Formats: sequence, C-alpha cells, structure tokens
Amino acid sequence: QGPLDGADPLISGPDLITGPGGLSNFMLYAQGFDLGATPADQLNIVEIQNLDNSSYLTLTYQLRSQLPLATITAEVSDDLQSWSPNVVILSQRDNNDGTATITVRDTQPTLSGQQRYIRVRIEE
Repeated sequence: QGPLDGADPLISGPDLITGPGGLSNFMLYAQGFDLGATPADQLNIVEIQNLDNSSYLTLTYQLRSQLPLATITAEVSDDLQSWSPNVVILSQRDNNDGTATITVRDTQPTLSGQQRYIRVRIEE
C-alpha cells in the first residue's frame, strides 16, 4: 500500500477526486497539498504574462520535492488533443516545506484569436 491507499475505497485511492480544487488524491499528493498552506485552487495558476515585449501563457505550479517514481511534464496545446512539452522554465523556488514552486511559459507568444492551453501532467 502507498501513501494514498486506505481501508475504504470510497474515500481513498490515487484516482479518487475527493474535493479541493477538483484534483485527484494523486495530484494533491504530488503537489504537496498536505505539506503546505497553499489552498488547492492555488496549486496551479495559469496567467498571461508580458515578457520581453510579448505576451505568453504561463503556468505556476507547486510540486512535492521528493517524487522519485513520478514523471512531471509541463505541456502546451492548441486543441486539447495534442500536447507537447514546448515550455521554458522561468523560475523554480524551494518553499522550505517539502515543496517547490515552478513557473513555466509557452514557447509561443499568445496571438489574438489563437487558442492555447497549458497544463502540468504528473504520472506514476
């Protein structure tokens, strides 16, 4: 049994979406929700930021510092079907609570009328 498993499958397990932020138990664990004071709805923040005279879609996310068996990939898409890891890391900060905060941006500037999406994918 792992840290997300419990005796009652109705209230435990890695894929169960129990509440805060609409995230699964696995995502909440991977993002260190149990370690810090960050509310679940602020574990992932998407913004458009003006950088170097261009606007970029950015994602700031919290991540548990020790995730040896997980694969973490920030990805972008223009259709929600095809995702690619075409992002640039802007910053990575240790929160001194067992988590880190990472900010990435899309490699393409946002254009008027263009749809772009950004996410963090965390897999076991």
